[in-house]
Amino acid sequence: MVKSKLSLADLRRKLILAKINLTPKQYLNKLKKSSLMFSAMLIVALALFLRFKFILFYPVVFFAVYLFFFNYNLKALDQRIYRLRRELDKEVLFAGRYILLKVSAGEPLLNVLYDAANSYGVSGDFFKGLVMSINSGTPVEEALELAREVTPSEKFKKVLYPIVVSFKTGAEISKTLKDTLDSIKEELSLEIKAYGKKLNTIVLMYLILAVVFPSLGLGLSSIFLTFLGIKLNLFFFGLILFFLAFIQYFFIVLIRVNRPTVNL
Repeated sequence: MVKSKLSLADLRRKLILAKINLTPKQYLNKLKKSSLMFSAMLIVALALFLRFKFILFYPVVFFAVYLFFFNYNLKALDQRIYRLRRELDKEVLFAGRYILLKVSAGEPLLNVLYDAANSYGVSGDFFKGLVMSINSGTPVEEALELAREVTPSEKFKKVLYPIVVSFKTGAEISKTLKDTLDSIKEELSLEIKAYGKKLNTIVLMYLILAVVFPSLGLGLSSIFLTFLGIKLNLFFFGLILFFLAFIQYFFIVLIRVNRPTVNL
């Protein structure tokens, strides 16, 4: 089932990108155990609630719940990679400018990498892994190439590229790195403008679905149901409250997902 959707090679790459120190088989076994445990607990709760009625349907429900949670947890790996990428994108300009400042001051590039490993945040953790790889005996060029492969951030890969070229060829890094940072800054500026346009549409949808529709809909439905002699009970208002809460949560998540990772 898993191999048809996601090969072990792809899963291994995702585990590396997500910074999870497990082999694909270990990770799959962990997901299977957690999915089996949760499915069993849910079936037991369902059996107690139904007083063990419709017992013939329990295996079907168990299998469906197991498949759902197994695939859900497998998809959660992509969400972890996505969050890590956004965190790296948020710090990419800071890390790049730090390296550029140190190199422009005449400090050796290898020393700059060691200094960057002592910084805070996700970028600091990234350079710590790079430095640990170098200290373990991996050549600097190979360690940088490997770091470019395992980072989920395309912007971070752009920053690392002139560093790799500098170590391989001995070329001057300052101008190339500055041009790269300017390009990333321009890219982030375009993301802000695109987000502004999206935000206008999201706000318009929010006003219609969360303000205009509930207020007018509740008023008109109250009048209409009164003419029909139908009384509004607490269940009806509970549904309205649930709908409004869901709409609020939906738009909060929508805004967060579309918000650009900007730290200019």
